[in-house]
Amino acid sequence: MSLPLSRFRVIDLTTVRSGPTCTKVLADFGADVLRVERPGDAARDRAFFDAADLHRNKKSLVLNLQHPKGYTVDQVFADSQVARSRLVREVEHPLWGLVSVLGLPVMLSCTPAQVRTAAPLSGQHTREVLAGLGYDRTAIEGLLADGVVEEAKGAKS
Repeated sequence: MSLPLSRFRVIDLTTVRSGPTCTKVLADFGADVLRVERPGDAARDRAFFDAADLHRNKKSLVLNLQHPKGYTVDQVFADSQVARSRLVREVEHPLWGLVSVLGLPVMLSCTPAQVRTAAPLSGQHTREVLAGLGYDRTAIEGLLADGVVEEAKGAKS
């Protein structure tokens, strides 16, 4: 018996309860769900009361997406559905330069969306956000010096 979503492949990069729950439902209806997990992620080994339920019907791949070779694995970009739908977009990443990411699988005529930037480094926009909230340079430097806020390390300026 063929399940309704058996022709679809879903890449699950989620980590918080609602994401794994959504991809679980897709897997239950037959989608080929590949759960991509971080190396050394201790949470993966914990025995939560519902971990077996959240990840049933899925496959698991441990992949370091922060390694320059990790994000070039072709968990996704060489797939015929992705190519046919022209979902791959290239964006500039602050550490790795030009990278390929998946675009939006749904096109809306009245409210179009687009991939504009790569995922930011943690703290990449600290100064910009604080300045936008009205903090001057001296106040921002003070918050940084006191460890109240942090900036991304290693980003290209």
